[in-house]
Order: sequence, then structure tokens, then C-alpha cells
Amino acid sequence: MRRLLAGLLLLAACGDDHPGDPLDAGTEIDGYVFVDALPLSDGDTLAWVDFATSGCTLTTVDATAECSGQAPLSVRFAPIAPGLIVQALWTFGDGEVSATLSPEHDFLLPGRYDVSLAISGPGGSAAAARAGFIVVTEAPLGAACSDSLQCGDGRTCLCGDGATCDGGWAAGACVAACDVDPCDEGACAHLGGDAPWSGEWCLPSCAAGCPDGRACIDVPGNTTWIEACAPAGALAAIGESCAGAVGLDDAACASGDCTALGLRGACSAACSVAAPCPTGAACVTFNGPLGARCVADCDAVACDDPWLGCVAAGGAGNLGFTGGVVAETYCAPEPCLDSGACPSGTCSGGYCRPL
Repeated sequence: MRRLLAGLLLLAACGDDHPGDPLDAGTEIDGYVFVDALPLSDGDTLAWVDFATSGCTLTTVDATAECSGQAPLSVRFAPIAPGLIVQALWTFGDGEVSATLSPEHDFLLPGRYDVSLAISGPGGSAAAARAGFIVVTEAPLGAACSDSLQCGDGRTCLCGDGATCDGGWAAGACVAACDVDPCDEGACAHLGGDAPWSGEWCLPSCAAGCPDGRACIDVPGNTTWIEACAPAGALAAIGESCAGAVGLDDAACASGDCTALGLRGACSAACSVAAPCPTGAACVTFNGPLGARCVADCDAVACDDPWLGCVAAGGAGNLGFTGGVVAETYCAPEPCLDSGACPSGTCSGGYCRPL
């Protein structure tokens, strides 16, 4: 086996590419179906070998084929030959090799990579090599990443580089610090709390559309709320539940503020005339110590916490509130008459509270 692999490596280094020859019948890669002039049999001579790809964009530059995509780029390879292949050895130009017949390989960092294939079978052996065939480009602002080198342009891979993050941030995101990048192509988001992703980061603006796996959400900006693209499901909006595995989780909220509203907590934010709430929320003033907070309009969120309901301003008690828009209702603590209305809690002072 070792001698066979050594021979295949030598063939790969020498190359024997015949891209103009007929390809295996029925092979479908990149949307093309390759058809032979005559039926093949296991005894056909392996006079040549070629390969096809999927998962990248195929182009021709100066009469040379290229397979390109942004980092990290996952490409599936398939050999094409006029006979039975028993052994195959692929080299990918990044120090990795594979003996799988049709492997899928991840090119992690931007650059050009040489790909070669050596095969053997009953009909002999053949090899093909393509210099600079794989072209991996830098990941754009907001794209998923695992290493800052994938992002380029002085950007960083937020929650990448070996960091461990939860939820939507687990895959990492290419961002730039707002004090380094003026955010000409994005929006400066002030992500609160003390999570690994907290801070002032330049995220893609929603105006040009969000990258795959990203969602347009309202986030705090320099002076007001702005729309930016963040990992889908990573940051909850005003009014959405934010309870963590243990207690309330500020990091779950785009505002960085999980307030003790309802059984499961609700994302909120302090507000004022100078610091208004985002679209779909209003600044109301609670009678008690919560003071002025952003609460969600019932037209904007599903108010499904068992201790909350669609409530109008004017309620009594320290969880009643004033403000908002007349005739509008907001997802806020709903008055109770007895503890039967408060699963996992008790009715005290006219509202559901923890036991």
C-alpha cells in the first residue's frame, strides 16, 4: 500500500491531464452531464484522468479554469476516467491529502491552491494536476468564519480563533472594530453586556441585504437604534424572552439588557426622549423601580410569556405603566387576581411574581 501511494504521488506530481477527452457516461457535476462515445467496461485502459467539482464557482481566466469561493470554502471533488478506478490519491495544495474516491475538502484560508489526482486500476494508472485551480477569496463583512485570516482587511473573526460562543455566534462572524473601520460598508453596532461578542462592532448594513445565515435586526448604534445584519437567532429583540440556563441572560438580547419582566424575562432597554426605542417598541414608565423602559408593541412580537399580556397604559401597582401611544397595547406584566393565573409563581400586589 505504501509503495502504491508513493507511485500515485509521483504520478500526481508529473500530471497527465486530458480535459478534452470524453468523460464518464452519466457523471453529473456542476450541472453538466458527461457522456462517452462508447460504453465503458472495467477492463478499459486508464489512459487519462480528469476531475470535476461542486460547491464553488467555475470560471475561465486566460483560458485556465478556476474554482472559486469565499473562505472557508468547501469543495467536493469527483474523478472522471475511461475505466475502473481502484485507488485514488488527492493532494489539495494546503498540505492535506485524501485517498477517498470523491472527497469533500475544506480550504480554510484565502489563497490559490494546486490540486492533483493520481489513480490506478485494472487498466493502469493516470494522473492530473491543475496549478492554482482553487481560488479562495476573503470572507466579506458579516460572513461566517472560524479564523480572522479568513476575513482580511484588518477585520477579526468575532467568536472565531478558538473562542467558544453560544447560539448563532458559534460559527463566528467577520467584523471590524468601529474605532478601526469607519463602517463605510456597514453599521456600527453597540452590543451591550459582557458576552464574548459584546462591544462596538461594524456589522453589515441591511440596506444591501444580509449574507447567508444572517438576519436584519435592530441593534443599538451611536445615538439611536440602527438596522444591521447579525447571525440569525443570536440576538433577541425588545420584548422577546431572554432567560438563560441559570437566571436572566443579558447576552441573549440585542440591547444587552434582559429585564425581569414575565416568567422568562424580556429583552428591554432604558429609554428617554434622547434615547428612544427601536421600531416596534415604545418607551413607557413603570410605576415602580424599573422606571422608563422599552417594551414591545403587541403588533411587533408574539407576547407568549404566561405572565405577560397585551396591556394598555394606566395600570396600578409598581408593574403598571404610563406612556406609549393611546389605544396601543404592549407586551407587559398583566394584572392577576389569584395565583392560578401565575404558573410557577404567585399573584402578589396584583401581578405575577416569583415564589
